[in-house]
Amino acid sequence: MNRIKISIRSMLISIACIAAATCWLSPLASSNITRTANSMDVAIDGSGYFRVLDEEKGEIRYTRNGTLEVDSNQILNIRIEEQIWPIEPAITVPSNTTQLDVSRDGRIRAHTSVGRTIIGRFQLAYFGSKLPFDQPFNANIANDRSGMETSREPSAEDGWLIQGSIERPPCDSLTIATTYTIALFASCVFSYLARKITGVRALRSHPST
Repeated sequence: MNRIKISIRSMLISIACIAAATCWLSPLASSNITRTANSMDVAIDGSGYFRVLDEEKGEIRYTRNGTLEVDSNQILNIRIEEQIWPIEPAITVPSNTTQLDVSRDGRIRAHTSVGRTIIGRFQLAYFGSKLPFDQPFNANIANDRSGMETSREPSAEDGWLIQGSIERPPCDSLTIATTYTIALFASCVFSYLARKITGVRALRSHPST
């Protein structure tokens, strides 16, 4: 009985670890684009990456995260968790802008009191590797695996942009933690029930006189 208990518990924990590792190591392979209807959400329907600037280090970083935000200096940024990163090349949004339109080919138009004006265009980065970064929704630095970028506008060949939608990884940290916790809970419940059954059998085998 003890061998069976240990075997099943190990199996449950192994399944949880495999599921978590699969989510963590291959987020781009099965990521999904979700419609939000928020004009400040932009998804890449292709293999490119948004280019953002690390102002402190003066280097370009790359992300699939398309959550746009205009800062106090009217610079268009991408928000990644608690930090905002200026889009590269830089795009300045007029102070009287009421809405931003992002066309599928990356052109950004500002709605102002005098009409619509093109204020810039997204330049996406492309890499030779299918999955150049382990965490594509973070702000990544080019590495040996990714190689050097090739930057160009979105296109039919490489994939368009989709405004009002956001791409999300299939598993975030909460999902991974929940999966692992459920497996551990199941293994604990099984261990508890196994101990109870073992105790009942022991009582039946050695009844009190």
